[in-house]
Amino acid sequence: MKIPHLLEKQGFTPRKSKVYLAVLAQGKATTLSVARATHVKRTSVYDILLDLLREGYLSEVTIGKKRFFVPEDPTRLIQQSHERAFETKSLVAQLVPIFARSSSRPDVHFYEGALAMKNIMEDILQVKGKENRYWGSTADLIDLFGIGYTRKYVARRVKKGIWSIALLTQRRRIPPEISASDPKYLRKSVWLPRSIEFSGSLCLYDDKVAYISSEKESFGFIIKSKELSILLRQIFDTMWLMAETQAAT
Repeated sequence: MKIPHLLEKQGFTPRKSKVYLAVLAQGKATTLSVARATHVKRTSVYDILLDLLREGYLSEVTIGKKRFFVPEDPTRLIQQSHERAFETKSLVAQLVPIFARSSSRPDVHFYEGALAMKNIMEDILQVKGKENRYWGSTADLIDLFGIGYTRKYVARRVKKGIWSIALLTQRRRIPPEISASDPKYLRKSVWLPRSIEFSGSLCLYDDKVAYISSEKESFGFIIKSKELSILLRQIFDTMWLMAETQAAT
């Protein structure tokens, strides 16, 4: 990489790089000699020279009535880099608490299409609490992702030791490994009354809420929100109790 580009990475503007390199090459330069060498306006050159002087890249000497600018050892760049790194570290230390306070706001990720929505399924497998609450139609999942993927997904969930507590809609017959209430599949499931029918699925895990639509609308999202998660868990638990009570009668 050429020197001007490297200087720009150190925070120099293109004109500032030209002026600095001209002084470095001349060894002892005046505003006029730098302006002629760089084809930059004399007034602009003077302002840049003063900046370089303040930043410690140049020093000045007066010989007779003339003012000359003399380059300092270029290793000054290393010192400047260390100083910037220290200042950046100090700045980051002050910014992190501000970011932490703002991170209490809900975090939303949107996905469109079956392939993209597999990211939602994969995120559910990362649950720290080793349990999810599933609410919806497993038939829609099969239509969206295919029976092969859905079966393998259940096997991966079981291998990770993640329990699924499922409220299922009674739309059509589903293979037992995908819907049955069975410790072998680490699943507790109850069927919602036939009068309750809807498309799509909700999954509650940790402090996240995931929604996966049917194949028809083909979109989904993940919301990370403690308040929303608690609210939907309470609704889920109430509906679970109602469905369980009805199933027992």
